[in-house]
Amino acid sequence: MHKSKQLRLTIIILLICLAPLAKNNNLLTAIQIMIFILSLYIRPDRRIIKLSHVLLLPVIIGIINGLFRYAFYEVFKDMYYFLNPILYLLLGSMIARRYDRMDSLRAIALVGSMCSLYLIFYMFNNYGYTALTAPREARESLSVTGFAATGVAAIILLCDKLFFGAALFSNFRAWMGLLLINLLSLYLSASRTDLLVFVISLSMMLYVKFQHRKHYILLYLVFGGLILSVFLLSNPQSRFAEALLKAPEEITIQPAENVIEINENYRGHEAYMTMRTIRKGNFEERLGGQGFGATVDMGSYTPLNIRHIPIMHNGYPYILLKTGWIGMTVYILFGLLLLRLSLKGKDRDLSQDDGTFPFWKSFPIISALGLYVTNVSITGIFNPESVILWIVCGLSLQYKLDFDGRICNHRKLQHETNDV
Repeated sequence: MHKSKQLRLTIIILLICLAPLAKNNNLLTAIQIMIFILSLYIRPDRRIIKLSHVLLLPVIIGIINGLFRYAFYEVFKDMYYFLNPILYLLLGSMIARRYDRMDSLRAIALVGSMCSLYLIFYMFNNYGYTALTAPREARESLSVTGFAATGVAAIILLCDKLFFGAALFSNFRAWMGLLLINLLSLYLSASRTDLLVFVISLSMMLYVKFQHRKHYILLYLVFGGLILSVFLLSNPQSRFAEALLKAPEEITIQPAENVIEINENYRGHEAYMTMRTIRKGNFEERLGGQGFGATVDMGSYTPLNIRHIPIMHNGYPYILLKTGWIGMTVYILFGLLLLRLSLKGKDRDLSQDDGTFPFWKSFPIISALGLYVTNVSITGIFNPESVILWIVCGLSLQYKLDFDGRICNHRKLQHETNDV
């Protein structure tokens, strides 16, 4: 790829990843509009278009149920969140159709590294080097969060060695430097969700690479588990270790009896109040939701001085509140269809495979799995900060479909040659 073209792609992805920092819904909406206009000129694969159309049903239901019941801005804001999966999945497909696959991954790895550098310098500059020993405290003090692109970049860099033979960054020092930057940023972000997605993704990639040598996978997992256990047990009083150990309790849907319990387990209480609001609705509202713009009365003011909240941390009650069981069924169906499309295809043809096919076949599943897992705690499916996962999902799915197409053409040509 020409350097200017590579630079252009890197800048586009970087702007998308940094846009949520502006906390400006107008900017984020403008990006969505540009993606839609771009789709008129660069057509995504029709199979990915059909897949994304499945998610239009909850959007239509949410608009119909909420348009004449709530303020237009609140309806529009929910519509923006629900459109994220559709538009960024299509954007990934469009990037794959326009750019070389290795250059696309290189751009994402560079973007993740730049986001990591930003987080590292910001934390060191504003909190000092003690952030290395107390990342959770530093994060809470600065009210800063990590970037999903950081974990994605780290996985891509590791896969560069596993699948591509260092094709992305042939210079070992450059590769190692970028990997360390992203791993350091992942650590400093002290995000349990990002750490979980990283571990799941890495485990799946190791399985794909060494599936015929399963004892290697067991060894890696045991070794990783020992390291994590030593870290937690050696410093059980650290905020990050405490947060890791409390994670299952925080996502459990349960009521809080007083303000102290609300502050200690806000997400669980929030999910409980959301489900209580859903149960109070009539049959039609349970089936099709209460519409875009619906809010949940928390019964008291939240730490942010808000009583009626429009968006929840747990994405599944959020889906149920806005679009009901129809919407929830659609998102489950979408995940199954994405899994089917990723796994479906021709058997590998070694004459056409450069050794990277397992990566392209697995990465859409990893991206979707990461999104559905993070949906429990940070509304990952809809979160603007997680759209990089939808982009990578669409990107890798498109390359996988292109590979299947080459296999079909290759076999068709072989049959025609044999007939002659």
